[in-house]
Amino acid sequence: MAIYTRLNRSGSKRYVADTYDGRGGRDVTSHETRREAADAYAERRLAAKAAGLAPDRNMKFGTLADRFLDVDLKARPIRAKTRRNYRDIIETHLRPWLGGMKVRDVSQDLVSDFFQRMLANEVRARGTVNNIHACLSVVLKSVVGPHKLLSVHPLAGLAKLLELGTRTRVGPPPAMRAEQLATFLSAALEFRRAQEAQRSRSTPEHTADLAHDVPALAVMGWAGLRLGEALHLRPEDVDLADDVLRVRSEADKGEPAAWRPKTKGSIRRVDIAGNLRAVLEPLLARRRGERWLLYPELGNDTEAERASLANHVRHFTAGVLAHAGLPDHFTPHSLRHSFAMALLEKGVSIQYVSQQLGHASIQVTVQCYGSAWAMRAPGAVSAAADASTPAGWLDAMAAAAGRPAVDGPPDALRGRRTRAHDATASDAGRPDNDAPRGTTARGGAPAADSSENGGNNSAERGRS
Repeated sequence: MAIYTRLNRSGSKRYVADTYDGRGGRDVTSHETRREAADAYAERRLAAKAAGLAPDRNMKFGTLADRFLDVDLKARPIRAKTRRNYRDIIETHLRPWLGGMKVRDVSQDLVSDFFQRMLANEVRARGTVNNIHACLSVVLKSVVGPHKLLSVHPLAGLAKLLELGTRTRVGPPPAMRAEQLATFLSAALEFRRAQEAQRSRSTPEHTADLAHDVPALAVMGWAGLRLGEALHLRPEDVDLADDVLRVRSEADKGEPAAWRPKTKGSIRRVDIAGNLRAVLEPLLARRRGERWLLYPELGNDTEAERASLANHVRHFTAGVLAHAGLPDHFTPHSLRHSFAMALLEKGVSIQYVSQQLGHASIQVTVQCYGSAWAMRAPGAVSAAADASTPAGWLDAMAAAAGRPAVDGPPDALRGRRTRAHDATASDAGRPDNDAPRGTTARGGAPAADSSENGGNNSAERGRS
């Protein structure tokens, strides 16, 4: 923030009032006299201070945190749970540590030492440290920049140094194999029938609903939806004419919505498998006129209703796993991993898998499943080379190397004698004069019998 002079195109001197507010907004005006520039400068500084935007050199971190919670956070279109998480991190971890400290005294050395000690002593789990780091980074962002309290962000480069925010999972994610998923879905229907039979015995007027809960598991296992996405499916989101599911929130229709998909990439169209279509068709007929497709009891979609239903699905999944004798480390989210792994094992492109899962970028998909999908493609290298080999090019190369021309397809050069070589060797009754005894015409490994080698050639190509 300053008052300075500048020459215009005509060469005359102008006085410039250049101001910033506390959030980085810049206002530059030109004046004929220094007095006018000073008045404009002072007026804008007073207005910014009255609005609480001017940076206070003695601002405490606690005051900044209050402004973040009461002003900045409320202006963001985020979920109530995310706001609550920010508040919990600030009150539990950041305010006791930095609350009474001046913001301009929060240095890179200070925060680096804090996070290093927290990780070294295992005071908090790495996931908690990641969340504290992310929250502190957002809180300080508004006071970092030219003419602000901090010229450099104290957390700059710290995440990479301490490997914060990176996944520590080793190996593939917890996904069911195809036969495990089949066992799980079969056990889900049996487990649901057992539950309904018990309820009917205790409450004779109870109307059995054998299909309840099971379609939700099928949607997650055969379409890769997250639990929240499955809970918020509506009948109009199912398009059986195009065989797609639309994952979106009610905000996309201009209606108020408490729930939103995880990221912008999560708003997507997911292809419907034939088996899933058979599950959804009768369900659509039953849910006609209902707001929600899988769980009408979601009601008004309050936070308490969402949490209650999510816990119900998790408990039901745990009961099915125990009933089927499957490992108990599987969760509803494992069904999403099972969907992705099944596609990758079938050789589907990872771009398609990323699109179906609604990942923010393909890097997320590679990071999550990169260690699991096949890293070998037998025959792919040979096929790519054959497709780009010009006609007659191998013959020309053979002639340039002083060897007989190839009479046959390009792969005739792979590990066997050429016809010209065989004819010369048979006429002379001895190996080719151009090749040392015991080697092929190409000067490579010892030549095998032509009939035997020719029979093995296709097998060798199949292993390449």
